[in-house]
Amino acid sequence: MKYLLVIGFILITYLFVLYTFQEKFYFWPTKTYQPPKELNLPFLEKKLIMSDGSQGMIWYVKGNVDMPAILFLHGNSYNLEKFAPYMMPFVNAGYSVFMLEYRGFGFVQGKSSQDNLFSDVTQAFDWIKTQTNSPVIVYGYSFGCAVGMGLTLNRSPEALILQAPFVSLRQLVKEKPVPFASYLLQDSFSSDEFIQQYKNPTLILHGTKDALIPIHHAEILFNLSPSPDKTFIPFKGADHRFFFENITFPVIDKWIQKRFNKGGI
Repeated sequence: MKYLLVIGFILITYLFVLYTFQEKFYFWPTKTYQPPKELNLPFLEKKLIMSDGSQGMIWYVKGNVDMPAILFLHGNSYNLEKFAPYMMPFVNAGYSVFMLEYRGFGFVQGKSSQDNLFSDVTQAFDWIKTQTNSPVIVYGYSFGCAVGMGLTLNRSPEALILQAPFVSLRQLVKEKPVPFASYLLQDSFSSDEFIQQYKNPTLILHGTKDALIPIHHAEILFNLSPSPDKTFIPFKGADHRFFFENITFPVIDKWIQKRFNKGGI
């Protein structure tokens, strides 16, 4: 009996910690902050007051008015400082590049819940639309793909690029050796549901050796997409971190240029 009580206590404690602190298991932000100027990057800072009164942050560079603008949404770790240098090929090519910081990352306060992220990215998108007449392409990497899919619930960006996406957070967690975790999730980030409503041009990229988010997630999303102009490109031998290897820019640039000409579709 005593043994069963101990097991029960351990199980209850495990479930309590898993439920209460779940955000800390899938968000690993860098909370320090350096402005882009200190990093010798050309990005400007835009502080946004979000719908609930909290303060958000966008880094941006305005490029050629005849080229599309890109809203980049990063993964679940680091912050803008880490990702911005890898967006420089787009800046150098003449694209306007906008990057949204998430709540709890850098100096941005708050919790990166599904509701907060979807609300913030929608507000960021609306602000970007006041800054450019060019088509806006949403480019998500890893967790940023789910944030981008959330945007499509209420807005229709002219194109969508998903690099290393997952079907849903719940499905991804089900595939990990963490008992009961998928049943306790407060946020599902169900890209598999959202993508079925999005019909604009869609590009999906995924590494064939991605162990964190296996490639079958991308294949499922591609098959669910109703877009008449959808492309799936597997990167042979690449793992989850292939964003940081500077191998995708030529592919993405070619895909964009094929569809957009001087700011128009």
